[in-house]
Amino acid sequence: MISTLQEKAEQSTKTIRSSADKMQSTRSNMSTANEGLSTIQNSAIEIHKLNTSIASATEEQLAVSDEISSNLSNIKSLSSDMNIAINQLAPVVRDLQNNVDDLNAAIKHIRT
Repeated sequence: MISTLQEKAEQSTKTIRSSADKMQSTRSNMSTANEGLSTIQNSAIEIHKLNTSIASATEEQLAVSDEISSNLSNIKSLSSDMNIAINQLAPVVRDLQNNVDDLNAAIKHIRT
């Protein structure tokens, strides 16, 4: 009976030591997991900051692109207006050239 009690006590001691070792191992694993989660959290924060920065830069680029597009539309419109004005001036320039030719002929006639 005493030997049975000693065996049971020894078995209980082994079980308690095993449980303590497992608890220590679990604590170590939990500490490692917490460190990993902390690293993941810090990385997620950094990614969020980078995404915010990229979004801001994208908005700025969009604004610049819109301004460039608007400026190009204005240039196209001005070019079209200048083309129309030049086409309207062509007959006037021809008439002026004819008048100059007529005046030169008249001056030449007077001098001779």
